[in-house]
Amino acid sequence: IPLALVVIILILAGLGLLKPGSFSVHVDIQVMRLYEMEKCFKDGQIPCRWVPDMGAGYGHPLYNYHPIFPYYLGMFFRLLSLSFVDIVKILFFLSFLLSGIFMYLLVKEFFGKWAGIVASAFYVLTPYHAVEVYVRGALTESWAVVFFPLILWGIYKLIKTSKFSFFLVSLFSLTFLFVSHNVMALLFTPIAFIWGVYWIFQTKEWKKIIPLGIVFVWALGLAAFFILPAFFEKSLVTIEQHTTGYYNFRHHFVALKQLFLDRNWGYGPSRLGPEDNLSFQLGWPHWWLVVVAGGTFLYLCLRKKRKLLLPYFFFLALFALVVFMTHAKSVFIWEAIPLLSFVQFPWRFLCLTMLASSFLAGGLVGFLKKGRKQIILSLSLVLLALVLNLGYFHPEKYDSRITD
Repeated sequence: IPLALVVIILILAGLGLLKPGSFSVHVDIQVMRLYEMEKCFKDGQIPCRWVPDMGAGYGHPLYNYHPIFPYYLGMFFRLLSLSFVDIVKILFFLSFLLSGIFMYLLVKEFFGKWAGIVASAFYVLTPYHAVEVYVRGALTESWAVVFFPLILWGIYKLIKTSKFSFFLVSLFSLTFLFVSHNVMALLFTPIAFIWGVYWIFQTKEWKKIIPLGIVFVWALGLAAFFILPAFFEKSLVTIEQHTTGYYNFRHHFVALKQLFLDRNWGYGPSRLGPEDNLSFQLGWPHWWLVVVAGGTFLYLCLRKKRKLLLPYFFFLALFALVVFMTHAKSVFIWEAIPLLSFVQFPWRFLCLTMLASSFLAGGLVGFLKKGRKQIILSLSLVLLALVLNLGYFHPEKYDSRITD
């Protein structure tokens, strides 16, 4: 029943994808990318690197540098004779569905089923999730978000149980992240490793550092067909334009008002200054419950309930860090780490606030004893998230006449 509730919530978020035709987004070339990927398959060019029709007709090494996982997955649906337009919508819909299910698995592990439902609903119904799918059309970034909770769940279960099945979950989920989105992999990989070391330290299972290290090294090896050319062949293309001008990170920091108070919604671009026609809110009631979670953490400290404290502390610290990284006060960190310039938009860290705030919201439910009160609180929080955020989950314009 709890998992069925999760699926119903996820379907509600994806209803805007179930109509015939297509909708307008910023990255409005997903159909073209799938079309070019199919050409690679027909030509036997696997892994796909060069696409013949882009680059103003001269060809373009798109998949030497651009993440590839959703487009490879799309080829499976192409075998079923589905149209490219429909495949794009299926891929977006699956990104909602799987991200919610994997978040449910992660939080259920710590706080139980009802906490997992709340965390799953909050994860999917975060406003920035709607921005990714219905505004930006960022297919690869939305798929990176899918693997965040699965990676953390797999690593935690590997350390706790040493089962080979969780070694495989950790290995392949991390590999899929590496080939789903370069920037998200750059931001999340250190967090995932710290998460593993954190639990090794807490459980004093020092020998587990070996399988943990193997997971990360082996995942890099499995993704090397994409990662190594993208890195070592970057001198063969012009990439400076992706870190300067409009893409200069200094132009895209988020104001506190935009994060916490502004509920305005738009379908335009990110601009210099706080007057964006794009929403960068942390989400209501998401950040409200993070504040409550902070108070709960202090209460648990006083009561010395160490078992509950451990995941609370990790995600409170993560939330504070990633929110800080979206704000201009963090510019000294951005300038000190040159690699961060490839992130381009500091508001991309909102993907990680989604993860942290949703886990903490679920944790509040898990703090209650099992019973009627827990169920009532869970359903109330899910309903609140639906009422406050479901209205964002639709495209600006839909044209039912569009076909391949």
